[in-house]
Amino acid sequence: MKNITSLKNHCGIGVTLLIDDKEEKFRLGVFASKDWNGKEVLEYGMVNEDQTKFIFGSLYSGGTTGFGLSDYEDMTLPEGKQLITTDMEVIKQMAYDADVRTEEKRDSWLESQKAKSVEINRLPKEEKLLSWDSMDFYFTRGEASFNSTYSRDIQCRTGLIMQRKGTESRKNLYFEDYFTKAGSKKIKRFLQDISYFVGEDKMQTKSMKEINALLDVLKAAIRDAKKRITDIAGNHQIKE
Repeated sequence: MKNITSLKNHCGIGVTLLIDDKEEKFRLGVFASKDWNGKEVLEYGMVNEDQTKFIFGSLYSGGTTGFGLSDYEDMTLPEGKQLITTDMEVIKQMAYDADVRTEEKRDSWLESQKAKSVEINRLPKEEKLLSWDSMDFYFTRGEASFNSTYSRDIQCRTGLIMQRKGTESRKNLYFEDYFTKAGSKKIKRFLQDISYFVGEDKMQTKSMKEINALLDVLKAAIRDAKKRITDIAGNHQIKE
C-alpha cells in the first residue's frame, strides 16, 4: 500500500474477507520499515484481529462480490516491517504530521530550485571558448527558469555560435549534429558548415586531422562551460 498521507473521504479503512470458510476482519494499520539507506518509511497496510495475517497489496475489483484479494497474495508480515498502530486517532495524527513534513520539504525544495536558477543567471550569457583561424567560437546560455507546474527541472538552453573575426557575422551551430548517437564524429559535415560560413577557399588548406582536433577542443570546452551550470543546479536538474 501507499506511504501514509491524510485519509480522504471514502478511503477504505477496513475489510472483511472469507478465508477458509471463515470471516476475517482486517483493519487499517501503519507499518514501519527501513529504506535502502536506513531511513524510516511509514506505510499503510491491513491487519486481521489477531495480527496473524496482513495485506499490503491492492484489493481487486470484480469477482462474485465485486471485490476481493488474490489467492496468491502473501499475507505474512515481510521481514523488516513492523506494525506501529491500528488506532484511528493515532493514524490520523501520524498522517497529518507526514503531510506537514512533505509540504515543508516541498517548499524547501521549490525555494532551492528558484535560488539555483537565480545563481545560474549570474553566469555570463555568452562566453568565448576559443579562436581558430578566422573564427571565434562562443558558448551561449539562455535564461535559466524554474516552474514546478511544468517540470521538476530547471530549464536552461545552451548553444554554440561561430563568428567571423573582426565582423558581426555570426552563425548558430547545433553541435550535437556533428556526432552520431554512438559518439563518432561527423568531421566532413562540420567542415562543410564552417567552409560555407567563412568560405571554402579558407578551408582548403585545412586537413581532416586539424578539423578533428578542433571538434575535440570544442567538445571539451562546451563540456566545461555546461559543467559550470550543472555544478550549481545538479547534473539531473537541468533540462535544455
